[in-house]
Amino acid sequence: MALETTGDASGLVTFVGSDEEIIQNESVGATPNNVIQFNQTALNEVATTTYSSVLTVTNNGSEAVGLSVDDSQGTDPNNLVGSALDVQDSSGNSIVDSTGNKAINLSADGGSKTLSIIIDLQNNSTADLSTIGSIVFAARTSDSA
Repeated sequence: MALETTGDASGLVTFVGSDEEIIQNESVGATPNNVIQFNQTALNEVATTTYSSVLTVTNNGSEAVGLSVDDSQGTDPNNLVGSALDVQDSSGNSIVDSTGNKAINLSADGGSKTLSIIIDLQNNSTADLSTIGSIVFAARTSDSA
């Protein structure tokens, strides 16, 4: 799974992975794009694995935004985002939806949240996570609380 951000260092919303064993920050392409690559292959096939607090997102803009994972976008031909692969806030609530109803609020000027990645192969035993090419985070001022 890859999260691609263009010019993230000066972006209005920035993403930083906190565990290089799980998430690696890489620069790719002719123009400097940062990609946060989820790199875990040794998963227990009959368990739910939680990677707590491995991704921090910060709002550098002057307006509050709501941040969610838009499961109608990205590359996920088997619709695994939101079921076998989930992104949750610090309270354990999923932020995956296509409408922004599950968005977390990032306050203006440096508001940040730490997110966890949950892999549920216990309830999705036939899921092939390698089919997830990318997921899309949506930051919308209309979704902020």
